[in-house]
Amino acid sequence: MLEKHSKVKDICAKVKKNSSVLLPFGIQILLVKNENAEIPNFIEIEDEIIELFWKGCPKACNFCKKSDHWKSECPTIKAKEDLRKSKKNKNSKAKDPEPESKADHTAEKNEVPKTAGMSQPIPAKE
Repeated sequence: MLEKHSKVKDICAKVKKNSSVLLPFGIQILLVKNENAEIPNFIEIEDEIIELFWKGCPKACNFCKKSDHWKSECPTIKAKEDLRKSKKNKNSKAKDPEPESKADHTAEKNEVPKTAGMSQPIPAKE
C-alpha cells in the first residue's frame, strides 16, 4: 500500500521507551518518500483504516478518521463528552431531594392548610 508513495526500508514493532518491552499496538515504518509523492494520512488494509503519523504531517484525527483536526480537537469526541456530562447532570439533579417549603415546617400535624374561602382550619380526622 505504501509502495505507491515511497520505498519501505524497514518495519518494526513499537517498543516501550528505555526498555525492550514490545507494545501491543503500533508499528514503525522507515520509508523513503518518492519524489513529488503525497503520503496520505490514512490507508486501508484488510478493511481497516490505518492512520499514518510522521514529524510534520498534516492534521489527522485517529478517532473519527478525518484530516482537518487532531484528536485533541475532535468535534465527535467533544459532542460525546457534552452528551455524557448532560446526562450526568440530569441524573444528579433527579437524585437530589427537593427542599421542603416553610409551610411544611410550620403546619401542625393535625391541621389542614387554609384555602381560599376558609376562615378556620379544619382538624384532620384520624
